[in-house]
This record gives sequence, C-alpha cells and structure tokens, in this order.
Amino acid sequence: MAVDVQSGSIFLTWSLHEQPDEEKKVQLNHRHRHAAPVDRRRRRTRTLPIHVNSPGENKDIQPSANALTRHVSLSVTPEEEGNPDANQRKIPVARSPSQSQLDPFDSLCVSTLSEPAQKMLKFGRRRDLLCEAESSNYQSSNVQVTAMFDQWPHFALSSQKNDVEEWRSALMKHAVEAPVLLQGLIYSATSYFSFFGTRNASLEILRLQSYHDTIQNVQVMILKTDQSSETLLLAIAVIAMFGAPDQFQGKKLLNHSHKLAQDNEFYSRANTETSHLHALVALTKQRGGLSSISLTNLAGLIFMLDVLDSFSNLRKPSFPNFLSHEDYLDHLKFGQDLRRQRRPELDEVEDGFAILRGYKPAQGLLKVVAHARALMDSHDAYVENARCGVDFLKLIIARRLIQHEALSTKSEGTLIYRVCRLGLLMFLCESLEPFPQIRAYHSFSSRQMMLLIDECDKLGYWEFYPDLLLWATILGGYTARTSSLQWWFAEQLRSSRIPTLRDRWPDARRHVKLREKNGHQSASPVNSVRFTSTDHPPPPRKASRSQTMLPTPSTSHAPYDLIYEPAEDSFLFLDTLSSASETSWLQTHFSQASSNPARIPLLVEIGPGSGVIIAFLTANAGTIFGTQVLSLSVDVNPHAALATSTTVRRALEDVEHAARTSGPEPLAGQQSVGTSVYLSSALGDLTSPLQSGEVDVLVFNPPYVPTEAAPTLPPISPTTTKPTFEESSLLLELSYGGGVDGMEVTNRLLAQIPNVLSAKGVAYVLFCRGNKPEEVKRGIRDWAGSADGRCKWQAETVGTSGKKAGWEKLEIVRIWREWT
Repeated sequence: MAVDVQSGSIFLTWSLHEQPDEEKKVQLNHRHRHAAPVDRRRRRTRTLPIHVNSPGENKDIQPSANALTRHVSLSVTPEEEGNPDANQRKIPVARSPSQSQLDPFDSLCVSTLSEPAQKMLKFGRRRDLLCEAESSNYQSSNVQVTAMFDQWPHFALSSQKNDVEEWRSALMKHAVEAPVLLQGLIYSATSYFSFFGTRNASLEILRLQSYHDTIQNVQVMILKTDQSSETLLLAIAVIAMFGAPDQFQGKKLLNHSHKLAQDNEFYSRANTETSHLHALVALTKQRGGLSSISLTNLAGLIFMLDVLDSFSNLRKPSFPNFLSHEDYLDHLKFGQDLRRQRRPELDEVEDGFAILRGYKPAQGLLKVVAHARALMDSHDAYVENARCGVDFLKLIIARRLIQHEALSTKSEGTLIYRVCRLGLLMFLCESLEPFPQIRAYHSFSSRQMMLLIDECDKLGYWEFYPDLLLWATILGGYTARTSSLQWWFAEQLRSSRIPTLRDRWPDARRHVKLREKNGHQSASPVNSVRFTSTDHPPPPRKASRSQTMLPTPSTSHAPYDLIYEPAEDSFLFLDTLSSASETSWLQTHFSQASSNPARIPLLVEIGPGSGVIIAFLTANAGTIFGTQVLSLSVDVNPHAALATSTTVRRALEDVEHAARTSGPEPLAGQQSVGTSVYLSSALGDLTSPLQSGEVDVLVFNPPYVPTEAAPTLPPISPTTTKPTFEESSLLLELSYGGGVDGMEVTNRLLAQIPNVLSAKGVAYVLFCRGNKPEEVKRGIRDWAGSADGRCKWQAETVGTSGKKAGWEKLEIVRIWREWT
C-alpha cells in the first residue's frame, strides 16, 4: 500500500505479493469499510423508484424555473491561475439529487434507469405493458394504452400507422444517443400518467426528477455547443409543451372513445412554459429556420408551438407556414360535405361577416372565415360519428394552420374590421379545446376586445351592427372568464337591446329562422351595407364644433399599444369646451377671475394619454378662454408624457402656420393665435406634482371602467427600452381600470380638487352612468366652502354624449366655487 504523507490520501491500488501482512490487513479493512455503504446504497436503489436522500446528504435541489436563461457563474481555481488554459472556462454541472454522492465502482459504467422510468419508455406490447402499469397503479382502468405509445401520434403530423412508427423510431434513436432527450421523454410520459392516472407518490417523484435532469442536461448542451442540434430542440420542445410540474389533473368530462380526442383534452390543459418557447424559437432561428431541420415532424412541432406562443400578444408568427395547405384543407372540405348532407339547412344561415365583402383589406380575413367554418363542420361530423372518415389529427393540425393564417392577416383597418379580426382569433383559440389553459392571451385579447367594443359603443355602432357586436361581446366575456373584465362584458349584454332569452345557441338559431319565416325581419341594415376600399363604417361622429371649425390635433405618432387611443369620451371634451355656451361662460368667468388682469391662467390635464385634449385647448385658447394660457399635463405613464408633448407641439405649430399663411393680421386688441405656452409633461400620480391653489382649469378624463380594484402604479421605467408584455398590459389597464364602481381613481382626484384649484379655478371631470354622477354632484355641493361663507361649491353637467353607449351614458361635470 502506498501512503501520500503530504495529501493524507490512501490509494486502494495494491498487489497480492510482496506486502507485509500488517499492510494487507489495513487495506482490507479500508476496502470493507468503503464497500459496505456502497452495497447498502445499491440495495436501497433497487427497492426505491429513485434515490432518497439520507440524513447526511445534501437536500438542496437547484431551482429549475427559467433554467434555460439562468446565469451560471464560472470561476478559475487558484491552482489554475498560472495555467494558460485556465482562461478556457469550465462548464459547471449542476448536481442531481440522485447523484449527491459519487460511487467509484460505478464511475466507468452507464447508470441504469429505475424500473418506473423504464416502464415510461417502453413501447409496443401494449397489453403486457398495460398490466405492468395497472399493477403499479400508474394509470386508471379508463386509460387503455401507455403514455409513450399514445403520445407519438400527437407529436407527429400524421396519424397513419407507418408515419407514427417511423417518427417513434426516430425519437427513440435520438433518445438513446442523448440523455437530454431520454429524460425529457420520461418527463412527458409521467406528466401524461399524472393527468389521466391515479395519484401516486413515486410517480410524482420520478416526474420531478426527470424534469430536473432534462433542465440540467439542456443547460449543459447549450453551454457546450455553438449550434443547437435537433436532439436539443426536441428536448426543449418537450419541456416547453408540458411546462414545470404542477398538480393539474384530468377532468375527463368528455367520454371520448377515440384516443386522439382524449389526448387533445390533455394538451389543451398543459401549462406551456413561455421562457422555453422563446428559447426554442430563438435557437431554431439560429439554425436557419424550420427549413434547416431534417425531422419534418420536429419542424411541425416547433411551428405549432410558435403559433401557440404568438397568441400571447396576437403577433404575427415567427416562421412562415411550411406545411401543405392543400392536404389538410381538402380534408376539411370532406368534413364539410358530410355536414351538408346531414344538415343542409345551415347553409341558409346568414353570413355575419357579409359587411366585409366589399372591403379590400378584409379579403384575407374572409378566406380565414371560410376555412374556420369548414373546420367546425368537420369537427361536428367527427363528434357525431368518429368513424365517419374525418381524421381528428388532421383537424388539430388544420386548426394551427388556420390560426397561423389568421394571425398573419393585416392588423390595421377600420374599427369593424378590427372587431371581426379579433373575434375570429378568439374563436379559433378557444375552439376544439375542451378545457383550455388560461394563458397570457386571455388577458391581452379580452382587454383589446373591451377597448374596441367600448369605442363602438361611443360611436353608436350597436344600432347598425347589433349581431356582430353581440357575438364579439360573448367571445370577450368568455375569454375574460377568470378576470374582473367579465363583469364589464356582462353589463354589455344586460344593456343590449337584443334579447338573449335562449339557453342554447342552436335553439337561438332556430328561433331566428322561425321569426324570419313568420315575417319578422331584422331592422339591422347590415344586409345592405357594403364597403369600398376606402370607406369606414357609418355613422360619422356628430361634432358640435362644426360651427367654429376648430381643428382636432393629430395623434398619429402616439403608440396606442401603450397609451389610451382618443375615443368618444376624448372628443366629448373637445365638443363641450368649444361649444358656444361653455366658451361664453369661461370667457366671462376668467375676465372676472382676478384683480390682476395680467395673470395668465394655468391649464392642467391629469392623465392626458395621447394629449389630444390638452393640445386642443392650448392651441385654441384664444377662442375658448378669451386669453392665452400656460398649460401642462401630469401622467404616470412616461410614454403618454412623451406623446402629449409631441401632440401639443405639433398642434401649436399647425395653428401658427395657418395664421401666417391664411387670414388677415389680428386687429388691435384681438387675441392672436399661437401665443399660449406648453410648459411640461410631468410624471406623477394625479395632482402630486402641483402646488396648492395654482390651477385655474383642470381637465380629467378618468379611467371609469368598473374593475375589482384599481391597478397598482408601476415604477417609472425609461422610455428608451421596449416595455415587456406585462408592462404594456399594465399601462393600458391604468387607462381604463377605475376600480370598484369605476370610481376609485376619480374619488381620489375629487378629494384633491379643493386644494389644487385657485379661488376662481374650475375643474371638468368626465363620468359615465355607472359612476352615479347625480350622487357625485350632490356630494360636491355639500363640500365645505369658505370660512366666511362667501363661496359655495357647485357642480353642473355641461356636456353629454346624447345617447346611451351600451351601458354608458357619458357626461362632463363642471366643478367650481361660486362666490357671493
């Protein structure tokens, strides 16, 4: 035996000859002391499904969430400082819980999988494997096949037996060559059993272990290789599809006899991991796109995952379609023909999208509508008879193709076109999924639909397009089913003049057809409306400013995905404050406002959004107030602050340019245009940046939509960086979310008005019917006046929208002190 005195290490290499007996005894003793715990650990490994930590082992498991983008610290040891190769950083490998102790006797051997893991990987011999799985309690009696056998068709682009077998063999070949995919497939199988099978502790442990190992191996492969292999992309696709392990369980409300339909239930509930999806798309782009992938089924899988991720913010997919439309769409025509034979009366149902037929930008969308109808007809035929000849897997793939086609259509267009496009995207995302997982898409799309319907309300489109807006409202409410916005859509339905007395949609359709047979025709002019390529939907907005012809500032530069787009509430301010009655009141009021006639009024708008109101009032101050003004705005959104500054500057430039190029010089004593000054766009919460008693005119178009709670103010971030999806969603929510009764933000502002207004100051605040403006006005009149009793608070409605817009009736209330 050799002893290294300096290191104190005892080496176990020795020979049987030429050694003293005492030394042999010491070596045997050391060897037995080492072999005993190894033998115990081996026996324990055979009995347990995976390794269980002993009291002396490390129980810390590294977090695996967002592991693909997690930073890994690389360091050089002191012994390597003098080594020129030390600059080449070594890749640290995270320790698996089952590898917390090193077994030197197995260090040169390939570690074998546990029995439960092997069961997850077996395929073929379905009946034998079924018995093994049932005896291990890994699945209930309702599931007649194994996970690995049944998941291949869903991963593939065809359900034909030969295609599935070829794809399965290719996957297993890659899995044997790379442990990263092997563990990923085990994780997918355990997730499948966990969803449909009976709860089992050992299965859940194996599920966690395989997920941890997959993340670890993916991380190592990304650090080692410059270009992503197809095996790596497969592994990332698997963990992206299933996400992190959670406790979701199959509801099994649908009793499908066909296995693919049952799998569709499973995949609609899978909690996909967004960070892994983004990594998968980025790595595929680095390779050169889908065309660089030799495995066609893998390329199809990445294509469909990218379409799913594109719905998060309704963006155009990253990859063009590479699949053959003809094969899948022709199959839909087969299903549509079956439906026509069974229910020909549905062909007589009126086309709800007929209003778009003459609108050229909508031709691509109408093509998607036709494909979506064929898809639903084929699905109905399959549900009624699974043996009718409709291939369910082709329906699933065709659905992704149609979704890709819809997301690729033009997003800009008329208001009605945008409602139709968003409604169609909602329908395609929610259809054919029995239990769709709630994702970022639901929050984003329902919020966008709310803003579109709100704008349609204010323009009076319910009178012209009741069926379309009712359909869009139902879709929006269903998509917002887990958020507070569902109550907004519910109020829309309650206020609709269209009766919704039928519980089932087929009954409603039969009810409509019966009314038509009895001569009850719809009063809607939708049937006769046709667009030209440049037309916008009627009716045009009636403007009370038409007498004065004051120009409306341009806001084309404003980023409407980050700030509130001008709508009827914004234009109501412009119409009201420029009306003859209100300009007369303002000019009289400010001519008597101060003993110092040289004092210039200070005009402030809280929450300007795009800046259209403050720009209009500043540029036309001479006509409206009878004097020049100093103006500024306050907003919590830095993007709104920038947009407002640009809007006001351009409006002042336009007015000055018009004054120079047309019209006579102003007469003596007449107010000249373009002399008002815009001071600044301040960042702050309501009136916090303002001094007490300084504001002469305050304008507030509040967020008045009732929500569970007003959104929390975000930290102010620089406008030079692109906001994340969560940040942009919060900024939009700040523009409309008013909290309980839509009054949380407004009540805060009302409480600050007595402090910020000057003695002769006046505030203009917008309310909707749901805010109960009459009660608010009575409360304002009860505010405490001056101590000497010379003034009293007044509140009066000075402008209304003139009609009910859905559940809204907008009105502007003037608030001021009346001095005696």
